[in-house]
Amino acid sequence: MTPRDDAERVLGQIERGEVLAGAAGARAIAARHEAAYGRAVWPTTMLRPPAPVALRHQEHCDPRVSTGCSCQPLRGAA
Repeated sequence: MTPRDDAERVLGQIERGEVLAGAAGARAIAARHEAAYGRAVWPTTMLRPPAPVALRHQEHCDPRVSTGCSCQPLRGAA
């Protein structure tokens, strides 16, 4: 028996279906976990960026808090 390198071994495992790889494998693993644990495993809120928080006008215009806004020039701008 001759030793094989890791790439050969892993590719053989993928071909035989011993391991899941790629996008299809990721979907299969995610579906299996969702079936076992419910949607709490990957809540949909993690897929979307959080909504921006509106600042009060004073906070938005305060140069100590903001780099500038439409009602004041940017700091350092001529």
